[in-house]
Amino acid sequence: MVVILYGLSFMQPNVQETGSNAKLLQSTFKTIIHDKLALLYYIVSLCIFSPIIEEIVCRGILLKKGYFVGQIGSMILSSIIFSMIHSPNSIYIFLNYFLTGLGLMIIRVKTDNVKYSILGHVIWNSCIMIYILCSTFGLKM
Repeated sequence: MVVILYGLSFMQPNVQETGSNAKLLQSTFKTIIHDKLALLYYIVSLCIFSPIIEEIVCRGILLKKGYFVGQIGSMILSSIIFSMIHSPNSIYIFLNYFLTGLGLMIIRVKTDNVKYSILGHVIWNSCIMIYILCSTFGLKM
């Protein structure tokens, strides 16, 4: 699963192609870079709090509520909603979030525990955060 998520990250040629979320992150980093506490809060909220909330909603509540369409249908429906809450601005960005959501859903279903999809989401967001921070401030990875 990690290999699939890692591979998806290289499908995008640069951060400018990742859509409005990456551009918003870059803009925010440039604005709050001098306020260390605000920067720390922002990073922690995006790398820890957001994944916990999104996983509880998308891989917890929506998975259970969506069973009226079957397990596969519920997995797909939840992944579509996950993609839509990230405000994709192109079909490519939508598919990127959809496949990421589907991968996290597979982790959730296979382990029968939302904590593993939360962990995967935290790792994923942290890797993306490091990439965007490095690209925003011109650091080589």
